[in-house]
Amino acid sequence: DDPELAAAIEASYKTHAGPAPAGVINVEDEDRDLARALELSRMEAEQRNLGGEDVSGMTGGSSSAAGSSSPAPPVPPPSASFLRPPTAPLDEVGSNAAVDGGSSRGSSREGLEQELDPQLAAVIEASYAAQTETARAHEEEDMLRQAMEISRQEEERRQNQALREQQEAELQESILMDQMREQEEKRRRLEEEELRKVSEAQQEQEERRRLESENAKMQKMQNVPPEPEADAPNRVDLQIRVPDGRRVRRRFLSSHTLGQVYDYLYVEGFLSDTEAFQLVSTMPRKEYKDRKETLADAGLQGQCALMLERIT
Repeated sequence: DDPELAAAIEASYKTHAGPAPAGVINVEDEDRDLARALELSRMEAEQRNLGGEDVSGMTGGSSSAAGSSSPAPPVPPPSASFLRPPTAPLDEVGSNAAVDGGSSRGSSREGLEQELDPQLAAVIEASYAAQTETARAHEEEDMLRQAMEISRQEEERRQNQALREQQEAELQESILMDQMREQEEKRRRLEEEELRKVSEAQQEQEERRRLESENAKMQKMQNVPPEPEADAPNRVDLQIRVPDGRRVRRRFLSSHTLGQVYDYLYVEGFLSDTEAFQLVSTMPRKEYKDRKETLADAGLQGQCALMLERIT
């Protein structure tokens, strides 16, 4: 899969397997191809160290140069057999060179070939190591990516779970608040209903008391006799001091009863249904409680001073 490695192997293959004229080996072309293969291997190592530039153009140039020197047969796919050059052609080359008097050139060629083998092995090893490191890096990246994806999914699941729990808690709280509001509303309605009933009962009671008071007042007004004339015989002039300090004067006949005097005080507003009062005289002190008794029977005649006293 490495184009530089393929080009180097191709150059080596052409060097060792290329056809030559009958009985003659072109040593210069082979030396030139070996030098180019070594240069290509060096550039490959520099490229891998520096992450450098693509040398595919130079590889193409080497191939074309090798092709121009001698027609090459189709290049077979690279394999392990190209790691070491075949020995038989080299022996033949050495023998021919010795016969032709080119022993020095043959020695140089043998040195280049001996240097080419480790260089090709180094190129192949570097390519394999690079591919292995690249695959390992890709595998580590895939594992890291998978771990990050699992972590993301776990975090998303946790957030979704927390969101569901929060929504459930909010729903329960909302339901509880609704129940509390319903209970509070029910309690408030019951209290309002109770207060309404109490208020209605109080209003009814007050209305009943008012009607009873009005009826009683009407009856007492009917019981109060008209005031006699100032010169009427058997008249009794009463001067009554009420609890607030005022003095009330009213004429009655001696035949009128004490009840009529009490009714007069009630009609005038000096008495009430909630409190009890009685008429008394101070000198001498006497209490007038029998409301059926007449003024004459009670000993009241002429001008009399009385006091309306609250019974405690």
